[in-house]
This record gives sequence, C-alpha cells and structure tokens, in this order.
Amino acid sequence: MTRKALVIGGTGQVGRAAAQRLLADGWAVTVAHRQSGTTTNGARSVQVDRQDDAAMDQLLGQGFDVVVDLLAFRPVHSAQLLRNAGSIGSVIMMSSAAVYQDAEGRTLQGVSTVESAPVFLEPLSEEAATVAPDTTTYAGNKRGVEIALLDSGIKTTILRPAGIHGPYSPQPREWFYVRRILDGRKVFALGYGGRSSMHPVSAENLAEMIAQAAEQPGHGIFNAGDPGFPDERAMASAIAEAMGAEISQVLLPGMAPIASPWSLPTPFFLSTSRAEKLLGYRPVASYRQSVVANVESIVAEHQAGTLLGRLSDRFGPPGLGCQVFVGGGGPFDYPAEDKAIADLLN
Repeated sequence: MTRKALVIGGTGQVGRAAAQRLLADGWAVTVAHRQSGTTTNGARSVQVDRQDDAAMDQLLGQGFDVVVDLLAFRPVHSAQLLRNAGSIGSVIMMSSAAVYQDAEGRTLQGVSTVESAPVFLEPLSEEAATVAPDTTTYAGNKRGVEIALLDSGIKTTILRPAGIHGPYSPQPREWFYVRRILDGRKVFALGYGGRSSMHPVSAENLAEMIAQAAEQPGHGIFNAGDPGFPDERAMASAIAEAMGAEISQVLLPGMAPIASPWSLPTPFFLSTSRAEKLLGYRPVASYRQSVVANVESIVAEHQAGTLLGRLSDRFGPPGLGCQVFVGGGGPFDYPAEDKAIADLLN
C-alpha cells in the first residue's frame, strides 16, 4: 500500500524540495499551500489557509503516514495536529536554531550590536540551552510548538536549521554579494577575519533529512546544517566562483563596515552528528555546490526585473530582503566599504 505524506507549506523552497524527495522514495505526496504557487509535478495540490481550523481538520482527517509541517509557528498550529493525532502516523516539524540561547540568554533574534550577539564557542548540540516557550516571540513560539508535539505521544521529529538557502529563497542572502559583483566590485571587505557565519543549510539537504526522518520517525530533535561549517570567507568565495568572478577579500579584524547576513562577532554553528548517527543522514551537497543554483535564480530574477519587488523589508534593510547582524549602515554603502579597506591598507 502506498504511503501518504502531507507537506504543509508545499510551495516554498523547502516544501518543493521535500515533496520532490518524498516522491522519489515512492510516497504519495499532498502539498498544502495558502496561495497559488509552483507545486511539484506528481504531487496532489490542496489550497488551504493554515489559520482555518475547519479546513485544516478536514485535510488532516484524511489520514497521512507522515505530516511535514513547515509552517508550525504558534500554539494553534500544534493544536491542529494534536486534534487529528489519530489520523497522523508521524510529524516532522520545521523549527529553528533561533531557539538556542547562550549563557547570557542571547539568541539570534534582534542582533545588531556586539553586546547583543550570542556567544557560542563550539558547534551546538541539540542539548544546548533554549529559550522558554512563550507566545510573543518567534523563538518562544517555536519552542512552545516543539514541546507540545514532543509531549503529545505522536511520533515527532523536530528539525532546527539556521540559515536556510535555495533557489527563489524568501531571504536570498547571496544577493548581498551577487549585487556587489554585478556592480563591478572586485574587493570584499569582511569583518571579524571573515570567520562570521550563521550556519547555512540548503533546501536539498533539509529535504534529505526530512526523507530520512519520514522513514525513521520519532527520534526527537535534530540540527540541520551544510557540511564543513562554511564561514563568510568560504561563502563569499563560493558566490564569486558561481558567477565566474575573480575577487579578493580584505579581512578586517573587527566589525564589518557593512552589516551582512552573516556578520556575527562569534560564528554560529550547529553539530549534525546526532542526525548522522541516528538517521544515517548524509548531506547531498556542500554550500559551494548548492549555491550555484541560488546564484542563478537571483541573477535570473534580477535580469527579469522581479527580484527587488519581492524582497521584504520585514526581514532586513530595504533592498536586501534578509536579516543582517553587526556592522555599518545600508547594505550597499560602497563608500563605507572603500574607507574601511583604505584605512586598513594605509
């Protein structure tokens, strides 16, 4: 009998990758989405509003061997799953590494100064300290959903990624450097010696982990990250390589002249050894390999004139469309970068 999978949030970058991966493994896949969008060939498409409890109950009540929930942000969402527990074999919930906090209670949320940035001296395991659940913050809401599902009796897998990337990402972090190359910039100025990072993970690596968790449900919490702990030096180099550009890097000892999507004073990395041991997870691509498709999609959208129109200021500075951390002013303030480079070289 064909196993059935439901992907909630199936038209997003992770949803499409997960649906494709599950289809390849022989699952009958239903993708649920609120707005019209590109769905995966071979998958059943259902348009439904996640906030509509009656519609969600009707959908979940159809019965699924696994529910991949990429849109569980609040208690109402976990309540929908719990109400329909009898129709669900297992749940894979997309959480966030934003739930981790350092010894001073600092998280990835709202970082804009050195003092507000979390300090983790080694890659985090799933046992690292987390925020308390609440209903007012992103991290607190995510943690609350995690706990509700883990305590529910449903076989549950929680995935905690940090910087998700992929083609047509809602937060295209690579644009920070893609635009510089398109504008003819040959020198990148990186703060903190280029060691900054918010551990990236590609949609295809997440899809692989989802596929493994679907086969082996109920093992709890897993971090998700690309292999090799790529820092800003490596990511900037990979982006330039994907564009066929030759660039040089000036590694500043302190703060970056411009706040970038990775400019944390202390790099933020996740250990994925638990997934490797318990699920047999193996990444399908490095950042350098997967970023090629990211760059191609960004350049194509830019050339078509559609990129800037979809970048949301909700995620960061205007014209960038993603979160930034510690550094100077506007994301494309080239004179500030030139001054920082000149000051260092002189």
